[in-house]
Amino acid sequence: MPWWAMAEEYPDTVVQFGAWFPDDAACLDYLTWLRWGDAGFGCHLCGAVGRGWLRGDGVSWACGQCGSRTSATAGTIFHRTRTPLTVWFRAAWELTTRANGVSARGIQRALGLGSYQTAWTMLHRYRRAMVMPGRSKLSGIVEVDDMFIGGRNKPGMAGRSRRPHKTPVLVMVEVRSRGIGRCRVVVLQRLDGESLRSTCAPTSSKAAPCAATGWSCSGSR
Repeated sequence: MPWWAMAEEYPDTVVQFGAWFPDDAACLDYLTWLRWGDAGFGCHLCGAVGRGWLRGDGVSWACGQCGSRTSATAGTIFHRTRTPLTVWFRAAWELTTRANGVSARGIQRALGLGSYQTAWTMLHRYRRAMVMPGRSKLSGIVEVDDMFIGGRNKPGMAGRSRRPHKTPVLVMVEVRSRGIGRCRVVVLQRLDGESLRSTCAPTSSKAAPCAATGWSCSGSR
């Protein structure tokens, strides 16, 4: 059993984080435990449990029953990555502990990455993995509003114009007695009543009344 499994599953502080994951080997050991648990290697083909061994490369595993090979990162967002796992793990720490969120540019600076694209790809994979499959629709009172993203330092019309370099986005938020509940953010192809209704329908339940700023979920603007 990995030493961290004896008490906690995740580090609580940045000091603990550094102690838990000092190198790629520690990160890979942690992923191995997360994937197969205390029972050890489990073959995805024949279903054998605890009958595999770590190959000489220190990364891949071989099944002692059917001979198949796999790794703890196969089929995950880390599969065949050339970025060190320590960088991936630190990016996850930054993403989940920053109260105001993080940007790809911020991750690039914080981790000393030479490529903005690398930082963007890492965050994009994490955010896609964090979407809960089969998640329930928004319920209760849902407030809906639109906004435009982009256009900074670009020539063009000011204000609520989508041209040039601006993207319309729809934001939907559950209203609670204190604060807000869950939210959804969706990029729109165009900004009109039909787009609003078609976006709201699969996102919020039929029983949820929508309060939209300037738009109607059931009619035109």
